[in-house]
Amino acid sequence: MYQEIDIGQDSKLLLYKNKDFWEDILPKTFEESSYIDVITYNFNFNNYSEKSFYFKLKDLASKGVKIRLLYAKETYMENEEILVEDVFKSFVLCAKLDNNHSKIFLSDKVAYIGSANFSVGSNNNYECGIIIKDIEVIEKIRKTFVTELIEASELISIPENPFDPLHIINDLIQTLETIAPMLLHDRDAILIDQNLELIPELRNWEFAQELLENSTINFEFEFDHVFDWLNFYCDCYENRSVNESEFQILCDFVPKFYKHLQKIKSKLVKLYETEGKENVIPQQI
Repeated sequence: MYQEIDIGQDSKLLLYKNKDFWEDILPKTFEESSYIDVITYNFNFNNYSEKSFYFKLKDLASKGVKIRLLYAKETYMENEEILVEDVFKSFVLCAKLDNNHSKIFLSDKVAYIGSANFSVGSNNNYECGIIIKDIEVIEKIRKTFVTELIEASELISIPENPFDPLHIINDLIQTLETIAPMLLHDRDAILIDQNLELIPELRNWEFAQELLENSTINFEFEFDHVFDWLNFYCDCYENRSVNESEFQILCDFVPKFYKHLQKIKSKLVKLYETEGKENVIPQQI
């Protein structure tokens, strides 16, 4: 059974029963995500079947998706101890909040807030929830609700290997996607609000390069086009204006750097899928 009501703003209210949350409610949204946040009441760490949330999250983490899991209770087979596999411990942040009863699922482009616990057992229940696809609203939920819950939680498992060049590259791509539209308008648009603060984010490319240098796979990642982000930022900040020649350099740099990052991202994703993330990125820097 499945019913939905369109409530506007790229949102739907759902009522469903006997549906697979992963395959039926939010099909094929997660593989395209750079991050996933799961907030639930209980979580089963000992269900290793391919349909379980444990397996799905572990699989996506091994492919470079940034995973954060918050739960109140662990569930597992009676008389069994929880056995969390190394790949899960290495790449998934787990937090415990005993009095949490909220259920939130976030990815880059989709949010679910509703009644369902993220377990196979919930598929048999009548469940109700809201699907949101407004990216600005999703980001607000992540920065307010999810941040509040994680800050109130006990961190059970901090990723042993949290530094992933793919995560940094995804963040850089998002930064460039925000900067690019400004380049089509008056160059002083970059001074409005917090736009100028996007420029220092470009420094993270140096860290990404360091991680790539230490990876187990040799491939080209160097980028020849130079943009002095620090000089650009300081000039803009001090003079409250954008130099024409520096602006043209930025206009030339952004699309070329974006294309370069997309190329590296595509190769990293493929390597993670074929080799496993744990076999590609360094365990220690």
